[in-house]
Amino acid sequence: MLFVHTRALDRDLSPELFPMDAAALPTNGFFFASPPAQGAPLTLAAPGLGDIPGQDFAPAWHWEDGSDLDRAGAAWYLVGRHAQVFDAVQRRGTGPVAFASFGFNSAATPVFVLPSFLVGSDAQGAWITVAYQAESVDEPRADRLYRTALAWIKNFPHRQRQDALQTQPSAVVGKTSYQENVAAAVRAIREGKAEKIVMARPARFEFAGEAGAERARAAGGALASRLRERYPTCWIFNVGGLVGATPEMLLDAAAGRAHSRVLAGTATPGEDEIGSFGEEPRWRRSRRVRRGAVPAKTRECARPAAASSSISGVAPTSPPTLKIQQVG
Repeated sequence: MLFVHTRALDRDLSPELFPMDAAALPTNGFFFASPPAQGAPLTLAAPGLGDIPGQDFAPAWHWEDGSDLDRAGAAWYLVGRHAQVFDAVQRRGTGPVAFASFGFNSAATPVFVLPSFLVGSDAQGAWITVAYQAESVDEPRADRLYRTALAWIKNFPHRQRQDALQTQPSAVVGKTSYQENVAAAVRAIREGKAEKIVMARPARFEFAGEAGAERARAAGGALASRLRERYPTCWIFNVGGLVGATPEMLLDAAAGRAHSRVLAGTATPGEDEIGSFGEEPRWRRSRRVRRGAVPAKTRECARPAAASSSISGVAPTSPPTLKIQQVG
């Protein structure tokens, strides 16, 4: 059975609370920050997989049976349903939190874990969540994990590599390949195999000089911190080496309610289809159609998991508009 304990974290930490050598602890393997509703953003960080051997550093739970999202989700549902949670903080991001990264390529190895300890903070304060599997509640083990997390916090800011983000440009997709991709997308739409295609431009960078696993982990943490500073209205993630910033949220669920934010259309500030900054945008009909299709599709996908009467959404012609920095 899974046991999860969340405790408030005193920001004034005394040295005697750190029972182990900080130099041996991991820096960052998982990181998540969400845009703030009010005040400071929610930030979560946890140790990475494989950083340190030993029972207390292994994840409390992890999925290792392929890239089938349905099966992985069903497994996580069962874990969460039967978990015993002792949450003394009761805020967004407390209690059991899993980190997941599933690639578009089904052959890619997914990451889906519940860390053995996790540190979170928001405008009201900070907390530590520890998790473990046992036949019955084990307070001494929870205390040991809590002290380990405190030691990790002490070590966290001192192992950021200054050269972690020194990179050099690599090859990118050329004009011909891009045109071929667009042509394939158009064919898929005309043949009824797709309703909407999203095109993205890739850019590849390589580490300048020698690279290794430690530097890659440090680079991930440094990049996540930089993205958080540059894109304060986006969700920042660093899970299993996948790092990025996005204004979209597939699903954010709590207390029986779920929220999804999906971009339905974009326009560059200054284009004639949107108003001046601070005014209500004036979207052209073609974009209004696309903006209506995306919320409708989102509600359609959510319907099997909820009572139809509980599903609400924005009107197709007047979804809200976000003014955000370009994420690229």
